[in-house]
Amino acid sequence: MDAPSPLHFQRCDGCGALLAYPRVLCPRCGSRALSWERSAGAGTVYSATVVHTREGEHGVLLVDLDEGVRVMGEGTSAIGDRVEAREEEGRLRFA
Repeated sequence: MDAPSPLHFQRCDGCGALLAYPRVLCPRCGSRALSWERSAGAGTVYSATVVHTREGEHGVLLVDLDEGVRVMGEGTSAIGDRVEAREEEGRLRFA
């Protein structure tokens, strides 16, 4: 089961729990009634690092979105910075 986009997350229609990655059952109440919601993309950087490869380097961020879900994407912001997400070729980039 794939999310419609990297900015989508699931919410349980039974108990309202947020599900950070796709599931078929709510881990809190066991309901199968799950709906997709789209995040606005705004959040705060939780963690940041730089990955070095043969092709060069790029920043990787963990971001706590305002809706309450933590996601991973690319960017070069510092921990605690407010960022906005955009989708590029199915990937999240934060600025």
